[in-house]
Amino acid sequence: MVYNPNKLNSPSGSELPKKIMALIGAAAFALGAAGCNGETHSEPTPDTTTSTAQETQNPISTLSPTPSPEASTTKTEKDIPQEIIDKYKDIDLSDIRGLLEKEKSGEEVSYNEWRAKLVDLVNKTTSDENAKVVTDENGLIKTTHDNLTKDMNSATLNSIYFILYTGAIYKDSQLHSYPFSAEESEMLKNNVLNMTTGQANSLLKALLEPGKDNYASLFNITPSDLILTVKFTSSGKKNGSYPTYAFDPSYKTDKCSVAGDIADCKTEGYPRRGVDTPETQMIVNVEHANSKGELTSTDVVARAFTDGALPEDVSDLDKPGFEPANKVWYDNRFSFGNEEIFATATLGGFSKLTKESFDKEFLIQNGKIVAPSDIPEIDKPEN
Repeated sequence: MVYNPNKLNSPSGSELPKKIMALIGAAAFALGAAGCNGETHSEPTPDTTTSTAQETQNPISTLSPTPSPEASTTKTEKDIPQEIIDKYKDIDLSDIRGLLEKEKSGEEVSYNEWRAKLVDLVNKTTSDENAKVVTDENGLIKTTHDNLTKDMNSATLNSIYFILYTGAIYKDSQLHSYPFSAEESEMLKNNVLNMTTGQANSLLKALLEPGKDNYASLFNITPSDLILTVKFTSSGKKNGSYPTYAFDPSYKTDKCSVAGDIADCKTEGYPRRGVDTPETQMIVNVEHANSKGELTSTDVVARAFTDGALPEDVSDLDKPGFEPANKVWYDNRFSFGNEEIFATATLGGFSKLTKESFDKEFLIQNGKIVAPSDIPEIDKPEN
C-alpha cells in the first residue's frame, strides 16, 4: 500500500479540521507509520461537534504514560537547591533512614535504638572530639562515680549537636523535601523529642512545627561544618564532682524558662527528676547564618539530666526522656568510685541566652549558684 496523505482515512488528510489535526498530530504519525507497513485503517469521519477538552483527552492519555519512580525522583531532585544537596553530602544518614523505614513498615523501634543512632550520627559527623561518646549497642555510656562528670559533659555536648542537626534536617526537609520527606522529618523530630524533657521538649516542639514558611535561624547550619565553642560547663563543690538539679521549692521561678524549674515545664502528671538527679549545664556558642544568609553566632544554654542503672537493671533506661530517673542515685552501691553503671543524658533545658536570663542565677559553678553575667567568657546578649 502506498501512503497517500490526501486520503480521508489518513490521519493527516486535508479534510480534517486544522484544529483537530494539531491536537492529534503525534497520533497521526504513529498511524501513518502503520499504513506504511501494509495495514489498512478505516477512520470514521471526525465529529467536529466534539469539545476541545474531549479532543485532547485521548492523545494525552495515549502518549503521556505515568512517569517511572526514577523519573519522578530525578525531576524532584532537580527542583532542590544545590546548596541544600551539598549541605548533606558529608553526612551519613543511612542508619537514621533505616530506623524510619522500620517505623513506616509498622516495626517497633526502641528508645535505646534511636538514642544509639543519634549519638552515633554525631560521632560520625563532627570533628569535635569532645562531643564523641563511646556507647554500647543501646546508646548507653559505661561510667563510674569518678568518671561521671567527664562522661556526662561529653554526652551533653553530643546531645546539643544532634538537636542542632535535627533542626537543620527538619527545616530543609519541610521546605525542600530533602534529605528526608516532610513526613519522615516529622517522624525523626518526634523521636528526638523523646530524648528530651521539660523546657527543652516544650521549646523544640514549638520551634519545629510542620508547614512553616521559615524556621529559627539557629538551624541554618551545615552539620558537618558545625563546631561548638563551649563557654561554660557546670561543676560541683569538689573538683571533678557533679552538681545536682536544684529547683525553687516556692515555685516562683518560671518553669518554662531555661533559667527556671525546667523539669516541671509542661510535664503535668509526671514526677520531676528529683533534687538529687545529676545535672550538666553548658553554654555553647553556635555559628550559623541569619535570615539574610550572613554569618552570625548565638550563645545557647543547655541543661541535661543524667539517668543511670546498674548493669543488672539496664532495661530501666529504655524509656522516653520525660520519665523520672532511676533510684540508682540513692543507692549506696554508687557511692564508691569504681562501681560501674550505665548512664544516659537527657536535655531538660535548651534555649538561646537572652538579656532576661543573663542576670538570673541558675548556673552551678563550684557548687554555688551563679548568673551567666558572673562568667567572664559570656557576653551580654543584644536581645
